[in-house]
This record gives sequence, C-alpha cells and structure tokens, in this order.
Amino acid sequence: ALWLPAFRYRKAGSQSALKQLQTNEEYFKRVKEAVLVAERSLLYTLGFDFEVKLPYDFLLKCFEKDGLGLEPPEQSQECSQLAWNFVNESLRTTLLLQYPAERISHAAVWLACKFLRKTPDKNNRLWRAIEQDTAVLQDICGQILDLFEGGDEKKQAIFGASLSSAPPAPSGVPPALPPSPA
Repeated sequence: ALWLPAFRYRKAGSQSALKQLQTNEEYFKRVKEAVLVAERSLLYTLGFDFEVKLPYDFLLKCFEKDGLGLEPPEQSQECSQLAWNFVNESLRTTLLLQYPAERISHAAVWLACKFLRKTPDKNNRLWRAIEQDTAVLQDICGQILDLFEGGDEKKQAIFGASLSSAPPAPSGVPPALPPSPA
C-alpha cells in the first residue's frame, strides 16, 4: 500500500505522528479513509482511464513538414527543442489531469515562441489553432513557469499585463489528511 510511505513523507520529521498512526487505531482509520477518498477522487478525475496520452506526439506533428513556418529552419529547430523541454517540465505538474495532451503541446509551442520572441506567420493554420484560446494557454504556461525560479517574473516578462486574465487552475486537489489527535 502506498498510503504509509505517503504518510511518512508528509509527516517527515514527526515521529509522534507516525507513532500515533501505528498505535492509535481510531486515528489510523481516519487517515486510511482520507487516503481512500483521495484515491477515489483521483480515479474519477482520470475517468478511470489509465492510458494517459502524453503531449509528445502532438508536439512532433506541430513541427512536421512546414510546421509553424518559421524562417530560417534553425529557428524552427530552436523553437521545437525549447517546446520539447517545456513538455518535459509539464510532466512534473498535474497538467495532464487538467487539460488534453494536445493543448499542453500547443501551450509548449506557444510558450517557446513567446520565450524566443519568434512570431510564426499569422496565416499559418497550426498557429491559428494554437492561439484559439489564449487564456487556457496562459494557464498552462503559467503552471509550467511556476516550476522555475523567478516564475512570476518570467510570466510577467512574457505575458505582460494580459497574464491577469488567465483563469485560475481547476480545483481537484485531494483532501488533506485529518489532523492528528491531541
């Protein structure tokens, strides 16, 4: 069972909480129930679908053939590498539970272009599809940038004042463990 290592991690340095878990049967039952509720919440969020699509296939499609139409081709390669790095970093977040993989890959491309100050051809079909919902893009990009030191400053530099219009991230955080008995 994963709940005991998770409890140890959450209560690191608190030997008394671990001892209470091992000796206080009522507290043990409350913690166990809280973990089961969190697991059920996660399963419902995933829709009981454990075959999670990763953004990489969609990202590759963005840069196939003409891709975004960045000229010279070195710009496209630099943008694709940075977008790939952003997708890698997105896996450290809960974004795959919040958004489809295709939107995450689009956000990574969008963020890479903004970061490198590259503007693809506005008539490019792929770029129009990517830019269809900038509020969602900014939310995804904001969560990726939060992983980096100075994330707020980076967001402000890249998005400017338009950042405040991004919607808050969807809730769905599992409930906290019950308080330990006094």
